[in-house]
Amino acid sequence: ILRCYQYFGKTINGTWSGIIYTEGPDRSKHRLKFGDVIGRAVEAGRAEGVLGRQWPKRVFAAAHFTRADLAGFKDYSKFKCEFDAVRGTYTTIIDPYVYKFRDKQKHKRDLKIILRDTAVLSPNNSSLESLGELHGVEKITLPEGAIERMDKLLTEDAALFEGYAIRDAEIAAIHAWKMAEFSRDNGLKSEPPVTIGGLATKLLLNLWDVNQISLNDVLGKEYIKKKLWNRSTRKYRTSKQMTDIAVVHNHSTLATEAYHGGRNEAYMFGFTKLDNWIDLDLGGAYSTALSAIKTPDYRTTTVSTQVADYKKDCFGFAHLKFTFPDNTQYPCLPVRTDNGLIYPLTGETHVCSPEIELAVNLGAEIEIIHGIIIPWANNVRPFEIFSRTVREKRGELPKKSVFEQTWKEIGNSVYGKLAQGLREKRAYDSRTEGSKSLPPSKITQPYLAAYTTSIIRAVLGELLARLPDSKTIVSATTDGFLSNANLDEVDTSGPLAQFFADLTELMTSHRNILEVKHQNIPQVLCLKTRGQTTVGIKCAETTTLLAKAGNKAPVAVLQMAEQSIKNDPDYTKPNDFKNIVENYWLLNTFIHRT
Repeated sequence: ILRCYQYFGKTINGTWSGIIYTEGPDRSKHRLKFGDVIGRAVEAGRAEGVLGRQWPKRVFAAAHFTRADLAGFKDYSKFKCEFDAVRGTYTTIIDPYVYKFRDKQKHKRDLKIILRDTAVLSPNNSSLESLGELHGVEKITLPEGAIERMDKLLTEDAALFEGYAIRDAEIAAIHAWKMAEFSRDNGLKSEPPVTIGGLATKLLLNLWDVNQISLNDVLGKEYIKKKLWNRSTRKYRTSKQMTDIAVVHNHSTLATEAYHGGRNEAYMFGFTKLDNWIDLDLGGAYSTALSAIKTPDYRTTTVSTQVADYKKDCFGFAHLKFTFPDNTQYPCLPVRTDNGLIYPLTGETHVCSPEIELAVNLGAEIEIIHGIIIPWANNVRPFEIFSRTVREKRGELPKKSVFEQTWKEIGNSVYGKLAQGLREKRAYDSRTEGSKSLPPSKITQPYLAAYTTSIIRAVLGELLARLPDSKTIVSATTDGFLSNANLDEVDTSGPLAQFFADLTELMTSHRNILEVKHQNIPQVLCLKTRGQTTVGIKCAETTTLLAKAGNKAPVAVLQMAEQSIKNDPDYTKPNDFKNIVENYWLLNTFIHRT
């Protein structure tokens, strides 16, 4: 039963909050319309003097996972088409929702509502509770059993009920406000962005503009003029449109085919032997790999079938056939299948120059069917400027703080935006209630995306190939691997690893390319590529190794664990308590099913 609607408002003049109770349980009779709740919240802000006498031109409405909250309004089925679907929830990308609100004086007011969802605007898809903790506004704790009997809580302690209800709205409003300030302080509009990925793109383009780096030069674009007939004026108007230059367009299929995802493989199933298992990652993998990109000279692209032309620092793309020696343990050329990427000893594929060089070093015989080399126009590294800025910003902020984590996600988002729309992907279109292909981003570019991910796969492939035969590799996942090789047993002297070390030094002034993500793990259960759990007693100083492969522990399991530690006053709750509980649940689930 929906009992109330709560709001929390904030402007430069201050804050206000309130709660609006429904008059009964019937959806059609007692629930309120979305625009009416927003309108009444605006009226309350004016009454308290926080909002001025003039009716606001726009209202930003924020909630955490709006799809759930909007469903509680009377007119949900009608107004949901006024917003845009993003990652399974609602926000405003195109036009604001315009609602005719009748105020207390019966005056009609135009409400232009712009929706924001803090679930897609928070680092690491943070929960509302985690977001509140990051901002120092923690969710209010209720007595045991109160969440199941909110009607009883309302009767017995109305102040606690209202404080608990309003706190969720407060956290969402504060985060949206802080993100608007973040946007303004970094040279963009003073309003909450739609997503962190979209914010990253805008920050990149703004940085290029400040540093006089041409978007068209980096992406291989140009403006063309088109004459379009205007029916209203009955005249032609000239429109400028951005499009690929001819040579980029001609080879775009080759570049798109050479774009693959990360290397994700499991090399065993079941329990490992007892040992010291270590999870290693390439530090800042994608932001570092992006810094290898200089300004391409697309117009001087040449065709080449000479394998020797394709070197790690060369901007090259090729369609080829290959055969590795029979004793090659970790072939490095990806072949796309219906079930993802595989790395066979022989086959046909499309790849970039870093992986071609590695394949040659591993003894592969290669026949290039068709390939292109794009020279660098100059030594300007457009993404290094961006990655360096991200690192500097993170270094100025406390570790794990909300904006340190936001900058981290901004740094990791640009690569994804380069690849957005390269593969056919259908997405729900809330305005038409149909589906449509996910469109490219403003910086989608198959050449840049393919080359970046090729560097990561090539470096990872070289590290795997150079591990001692006496060591066991459990799995490789995008930018790291899990094995029983100590850090000093991993050979980073290969040409690809040294190339990555050069880039790391360019960004950080050191050459250490590997970071220890987990260590001192006595035993591992490998379920699949992205499914590993910790087995046995681990050191108190290390976090739990857990990759759930899409599995999620039931809420009841987590609640029981929380309750058990409350009953033990001597137990100190570790930071990774949730991971420990889910690890135990996943491990036991596997044992009981096998």
